Amino acid sequence: MTAPLLNILVAHGLEAKPLVRQLGLRQQSDKPHRLFANDQGVSLLVVGNGKQAMAAGTGYLAGLQQIQGVAPAWLNIGIAGHGRADIGSGLLINQVEDRQTGQVYYPTPGIAGGTASALVTVDSPESQYPGDEAYDMEGAAFWVGASYYGVLDLVQLFKVVSDNPSQDVSQFDPEQVSELFNAQQQAIAALVERLLTLAGQHQRRYAMPTAFTALI
Repeated sequence: MTAPLLNILVAHGLEAKPLVRQLGLRQQSDKPHRLFANDQGVSLLVVGNGKQAMAAGTGYLAGLQQIQGVAPAWLNIGIAGHGRADIGSGLLINQVEDRQTGQVYYPTPGIAGGTASALVTVDSPESQYPGDEAYDMEGAAFWVGASYYGVLDLVQLFKVVSDNPSQDVSQFDPEQVSELFNAQQQAIAALVERLLTLAGQHQRRYAMPTAFTALI
């Protein structure tokens, strides 16, 4: 498998399906997680629902990629509810709050790809949408894990709005995920390309010389 440049983590297989097709990924393994990759350095892992599953998946992929001098970018893509945004909107997350702990995290700004939005990670699907922000069940755990294993400037989250007050989560049909993601193909492609470029630049600048790695 090509040395990793970008790790994409999703919660569900329905989120993975359109990305696998769009990015030309091939399945590498199915246990303990479904892992896909392509020849451009993109890996995609399906982790399961919730913070614990995301934390475990992030650690698993980082452990699998124990390569000296390599620092891939990390990207969480998934559906999210939102208090005001239209269904189908693409959101680049600029603030992540863990509702349970109260911790707040701030991804590095300045990477294009959708409208900026705050994200609140909750333990069960949000149906009240109390603020002008997005709601998911994995983002905070992704941020904590990916920022531990990766470079802060190369950790990002992109959410596609699946439900809002006018069509709440109880009305959401999971079979709509592919349609929602396909509508954001251009934004996702631009974000992926940008992160691949930045990760490549970072690895060229900071990778340990081959002669040194041979001594480890």
